[in-house]
Amino acid sequence: MKRGGSRREGLTSEFVNSITGELQRLSAAFGGDVLINGAGVFPRKKSKRMRLGKTTIFHGKGDTRTVDIYVGKTKGDEVVSSKSIQAYNRFGDMEQGNWVILEEVNNGWEIIVGDPCASASAG
Repeated sequence: MKRGGSRREGLTSEFVNSITGELQRLSAAFGGDVLINGAGVFPRKKSKRMRLGKTTIFHGKGDTRTVDIYVGKTKGDEVVSSKSIQAYNRFGDMEQGNWVILEEVNNGWEIIVGDPCASASAG
């Protein structure tokens, strides 16, 4: 930059501290998860949190009940984990032992896919 002044080589610690502080402020404003690139600072899109589970007892429409979570590396070979989730059932009645897919919605878990009133012995 030759116009009206000289360009300083390198970054001063004051400038770096200023930028670092601003990035920390923006990060906090976006919940700590931001993407920084040449175009600006943007909140990262969070992946949807979904889980595979089975109902532990009859789970009526409009009820919140415990659902056991299943995990595994191979499809079809999932096993019950040591975790369970309280999930809201917005759709239809579900018998004990029905497979369901859960998704985190508005700071809580909901059944988003399931087989209402299917026989638990069918799968």
